[in-house]
Amino acid sequence: MCTAGAPKVCVSRAHEGVLPEVVPKARHALELLSATPLVEAHEDTSTIFPPTSPRPRADTVLMAITIDKHGHLADPDRLEARMLTEVFTGPLNCENTRDIEAATAAAAWLLDREPTTGFNGFEFDVPETARLFKGLTALPPAEAGARVTALYQAARKCRATTGLLTRSAW
Repeated sequence: MCTAGAPKVCVSRAHEGVLPEVVPKARHALELLSATPLVEAHEDTSTIFPPTSPRPRADTVLMAITIDKHGHLADPDRLEARMLTEVFTGPLNCENTRDIEAATAAAAWLLDREPTTGFNGFEFDVPETARLFKGLTALPPAEAGARVTALYQAARKCRATTGLLTRSAW
C-alpha cells in the first residue's frame, strides 16, 4: 500500500493500518536526505524463512516497521533515526565496511538530536557514537554536512566509512 502523493511511502498490506503514522516520519527523513537520490520509502519486507528481501533500488530507503500490541507503530520516535542509520550503513552486502557508530551519529546530526546509540536505535552505551555526534555538532554546518555527505557516498558504494566524520579522513 502506497501513498498517492510524493514522496511515495509504501508499507505491506499487513501494515496498511499504520500508514498514516508512518508517512509523516518517513517523509521527514526523506526531506533530510534531499541532497541524495533517495525519493521513496518502502517497508523492508525481508524474511528469514524463506529467505527473501526486496530488490535494492538506488532511489528507495527501506524502513523496518514493527507493530505494538495495540496495532500501532512501535517506537514511532525511532523510525526516522532507524531509516537514516540504514542509509548511512549502506547495503547489507557491505558487511565489512558498515560503521554503525558513524551511521548513527550522522543520522542524529541530520535529526538535530542526541543519538540513540546502537544499530537500529537499540539503546546501549556506545561512547564512539556520542563522540562522533559531538564532533559533528562542533563543526560549522557546511563542513559537517560535507562529512555526512561523504559518509553517505562511501556507504552506497560499499567503501570503508570509518574516519569519514573525523579529521582523520580529511
